[in-house]
Amino acid sequence: MSINNQTKSSIQKSVKTALFLTVSLVGIHAQATSSNEAIWQSAYQHFQTGNAVACYQDMQALNYLIGDVTYDKLLGLCAQGAGKNDQALLAYNRILEQQANNAEIRLERARVLYNLNMYADAKKEFKWLLDRNPPEGAALTIKKYLTAIERKDSKIKPYTRLQISTSLGHDDNVNSATDLNEFLGFTLNEASKASSSFYYGLGLIAERNVKLSKRSRLKFSTSLSSKSFQDAEFANQELILAAVNHKTYVIGGAVDFDLFAYRQKVDSEFNSRGVLFKAAYQKVLSERTSIKPYLRAGALRYANNIAVKDVNQYVLGTTLSHIPYKSKANIYSLDFSIGHDYPVFTDSNFEADFRTISLSQRHKFSNNLSAYTQLQYKAYEYDMPFFANSFPEARDDDYLSVTTNLNWKVSNNFSLSPKLSYREASSNVDLFSYDRWFAEISASYQWVW
Repeated sequence: MSINNQTKSSIQKSVKTALFLTVSLVGIHAQATSSNEAIWQSAYQHFQTGNAVACYQDMQALNYLIGDVTYDKLLGLCAQGAGKNDQALLAYNRILEQQANNAEIRLERARVLYNLNMYADAKKEFKWLLDRNPPEGAALTIKKYLTAIERKDSKIKPYTRLQISTSLGHDDNVNSATDLNEFLGFTLNEASKASSSFYYGLGLIAERNVKLSKRSRLKFSTSLSSKSFQDAEFANQELILAAVNHKTYVIGGAVDFDLFAYRQKVDSEFNSRGVLFKAAYQKVLSERTSIKPYLRAGALRYANNIAVKDVNQYVLGTTLSHIPYKSKANIYSLDFSIGHDYPVFTDSNFEADFRTISLSQRHKFSNNLSAYTQLQYKAYEYDMPFFANSFPEARDDDYLSVTTNLNWKVSNNFSLSPKLSYREASSNVDLFSYDRWFAEISASYQWVW
């Protein structure tokens, strides 16, 4: 909903009344010399009759009073009405230096910022006013401006980004393996047992954000990364990824489409590659709550030195996010999804239904330091028996994990991110039960053009 002329006129009238019912001519007389009294009278008369240009011209002749609240109020409104929003902003800024909580002036300042297309600053000012529970009429006006800002404010900023990163960590179960020594009468080799190791990683990301319109953009990205394990070389891995994302901002939300392809090479020859697609719609329910349903689908291929497995996958889910009123530094999210893995060409014991639920919290300590913690539970139910001759029942797996990490923006380009994670897997087939934890710290440096 845009703000029409009738609404603007109503706002101007109500603000004029609120500001100048308390302005007495006695106060004006006390601050002006007798020779300038006529100019005051003329300026105020022009203001009352809506001749903002003449009012502003009169006020210019009294500029020796700059800094006086009464003078700056009238100067700001006349400048604003005459279309000289930059001068109005200066006048309002001077008043707020003396009266930081002056709601009438902050409302006018927000409108001036809006007229200057300074939408981010205007939005902050309107939200400051809204948080102080203004009267119903004023709240409605503010909400209309916020809606208009959402329409007009281009959230799309073209840029090119290049990032390099390095990481160092320790993993106590690199290959997510069981502690069993034997299974079905076979002695497991070392690669099938839990192996711990220190590791380091290197990464490179290139990204290009292209503005298609005020409300939509395309983002292209590619990344190369590798991990090298000191005591488990069979787990060394390389990953290449390419992605494209299309995003469109709509009234009260945004629509996303993602497509990406990857190829992973692991020294143990358990390699994979795939193409995945995701569509999501985020609906802003209120200033503090949003919901995001999504669909993800993929075609994946896993290969080791024994077999090749082609798998299709789909996931349907939704994410509910909320910012508590008394805790603006926190964002809580609840995500629930259901999905299915199924083979493309051949029957497979890896066909499975799965359900995932996760609870996460993002806490902002400051503009440069934030923390993210996630608790997740995932359950798999395999549709076909695993080694049917030995296990007549279908295989079921459960995973419980918790991850927490900090993101510290040391400077505009450099950041540090320590992470700690734990995962426990249980299964009715002992071979697939394990627990695992790892700790990591990564450093990244980026250039943005």
